[in-house]
Formats: sequence, C-alpha cells, structure tokens
Amino acid sequence: MLESFRHEESLVGSFIHLVVKRDLDALTESELHCEAAYAQMLLIKAVMNFIEGENMINFITGALGIKNSYKLYQELHDYLGSRPSAALDNHFTSSVCFGYGMFTLYLSLIPQKVLNMLEVVGIHGNKEDGIVALKRGESVDGVMSDLSALIILHYNLMISPFARIPIDKPETDKLLEKYLTKYPTSVIFNLMRGKREMTKKCPHSAAAVYTAALNSETDWEYVKFTLHLELCWTSMATGDWAKCAYHAKVQFESSNRSKTFCAYLEMIALYHKSPGDTAALVKLAEEVPKHLLVIAGKHIHVEKYCIRKARSFLKNKNFLFCPAYELMYFFGISAFCDDKRLRL
Repeated sequence: MLESFRHEESLVGSFIHLVVKRDLDALTESELHCEAAYAQMLLIKAVMNFIEGENMINFITGALGIKNSYKLYQELHDYLGSRPSAALDNHFTSSVCFGYGMFTLYLSLIPQKVLNMLEVVGIHGNKEDGIVALKRGESVDGVMSDLSALIILHYNLMISPFARIPIDKPETDKLLEKYLTKYPTSVIFNLMRGKREMTKKCPHSAAAVYTAALNSETDWEYVKFTLHLELCWTSMATGDWAKCAYHAKVQFESSNRSKTFCAYLEMIALYHKSPGDTAALVKLAEEVPKHLLVIAGKHIHVEKYCIRKARSFLKNKNFLFCPAYELMYFFGISAFCDDKRLRL
C-alpha cells in the first residue's frame, strides 16, 4: 500500500539516485510522510527476517533491508537539517528523528570492528548524534515523540547500567516526570520508573512499582515477562530467594521466551533458599538444556552459559559456588544493591 502512495520515479531517475541524492523538495507533504513510513516498514520487515530466518538468504535479505531503511532515514534527516523547523510538520519531524536517532544510537553500541565493516557500506553509528535526534523528535510533540522519549529512557536505564555507561540522570528524571504525568498508569513508563529506582539502589521501591504495573497489565505477554524478570532482579538484590524462585517459575510456565534461562534462574534461587532440596534442584538442572532457542540460526549465549552451569552442577555432586551472585554480577544487578547488602 505504501508503494502506491510513494513518489513515482522513472527508471533513469532511479539509476541516477543511486549516486546522486534525490531532491526531496519536489515531494509533497503526504509523499514525505509516506517515505518516513516506508523506512519504518523496511526496518520492521528486515528485523523479522533476522528473527524468523535460519539461513544465509534470510540473513542477507535482512541486512539489505536494514541498509535501505538506514539510507532512507539518513536522507530524510539530512532534509530536515536543511529546512527551517517552522516549515516542517511535527509528525514528520518526530518520525524521522525517531528512526534516525534510534539507528545511530544503537549502532554506536556495536563492537568497533563490526562497525568498521558496516561503515564500508555507508552505515554509521554515533551516540551523540542519536541522542540529539531523539531529543528533537521528543520535543516537537509529534506522532513518534513518546517513542523517542522511550528510546532515550531505554538507553539510559536498561542499556547503560548493563554496559557500565554513565546515566544521564537529569534528562532521565525530566522525561519520567513528564510522561508519568501524561500517562500515570502506563505500564511501559512505570517499568522505566522502576528501573530508575533500581539505579538509586532502592530495590524495595522498584519492586513495589513493578508489582503495581504487573497487576494492571494482563494482555501484553512480553511486558509481563519483563516485569517478572525485573522482580527476579529486585528479589536477588534484597536476598528474597523465595520470591525470586516464584517469579522465575511463573516465567517458565507462562512464557515461551527463554525457558532455559527461566529454569536456571529458578534453580539458582532455590539453591540459595533451600540447598538441601536436592531432588528439586536436580530436576530443574536437567530441565535447563531441554529448551535451547535458535534465533537467526544461532544459539543465545546466555542460554549456553546456563546450560554449562547446570551441567557443572550435576557433574560436581550438586554444587555451585554462589551462582546467583555470579549472575547478578554478569547482569550488573550487584550495582543496584545497597552498600549494607553488599557487605553481607
């Protein structure tokens, strides 16, 4: 459908634009909006190819789709930079800034060797450019403003702590205050609020926020899975192993997302809570390898780690050395424990 609304070009014009930028001033406002929507659809289709495909053809198709989407977003963003803000539609501006900002921000997190390879085909990652674009997209009050804010919060509260990157606390607090006032019952923004409480080393407050959000959300399975996982982390941070085992068990029984990880999480929580319950621990350890996922033809590294640790538990006469604390360090949860808890 989007193809039917896009600006029509001749065959000669298409070849020319492979080496020369298009003159976007020739496009109408509706055609510009269509270009932004088309870039977004290209990205979604490419990501689905990566996730669902298990062969090299799907991988190449997805990579080309991402490249085309990035090029289109870059072209539209350059157009924004050449025009006065007052002359642009807010919805178009927010859509382009969201797509371009998300691309450049997340690409900057890719290892430098991989990024150098991507730069050969014209794909660049820059954290500062990405943040600036997302802030502009959030500020113009357009259709993608809320998602731009969400990407900034996701980067600061979920990626930065895990990657040991300093958090922009003033910007994070400002966005949370603004959007929780606008959407006080939003599960997503309350999830981010809980993450902010964790960065303050207040796991009890974070657990209260997550529990309230979980009680209000019943339909979105991915959000429920994430909330249960976050409650596992808060329980680990406070040493409540029974609650951690409960939430891990709920994840394992109600979700198809990484049952291997959920089974291992329940196992190590039970190991710290009741180390003498050998029968239950052995049963969980044997369950861990049975649900290994394959995504884009590859196994998930965290799941392979869980399987290796479960086999080590069985091999070493049902013994592991502080497995929960090892996992807490791996995911950066130890940074969210208060000083008293760490000394214990």
